[in-house]
Amino acid sequence: MSLTKKGFSALEMQKLVGHKRYEPIWLIMQKIRISIGTRDEKYSLDGIIEMDEGFFEGHRKREESRV
Repeated sequence: MSLTKKGFSALEMQKLVGHKRYEPIWLIMQKIRISIGTRDEKYSLDGIIEMDEGFFEGHRKREESRV
């Protein structure tokens, strides 16, 4: 589920693992997502954090023209 930035649908996962039935794959993925969400609520990042890549939107201050 973490192979790509976009994530996987249950149908994509079903094809990837070669499973015949959709429902068990969907259920397993739901359980994983719930457990990840629960884990994220328990922990917070603190201190120095290193990131490999990221995209941050922001606004740059305009430099005033010198006249």
